[in-house]
Amino acid sequence: MLVFKVLNADGSPVKKAKVTVAVTNGGTATALTDRSGFVSSPITGGSHGKVIVNGTEAYEGSLVDLDEVILTA
Repeated sequence: MLVFKVLNADGSPVKKAKVTVAVTNGGTATALTDRSGFVSSPITGGSHGKVIVNGTEAYEGSLVDLDEVILTA
């Protein structure tokens, strides 16, 4: 299970954002962030992938040590 925090550029948590984790050569899972910006998602089929927040790609890389995703303007 992958658990990480989604933050705005100013460091504030992103609340109720739709987050999709797409694992390369694996599955895709979608969840909403809580009011603290945390989201949890299962990762199946690999350790590399993309994080998409509200329809915009926010991160691509290793999902193993992912702690937070910071959105840019």
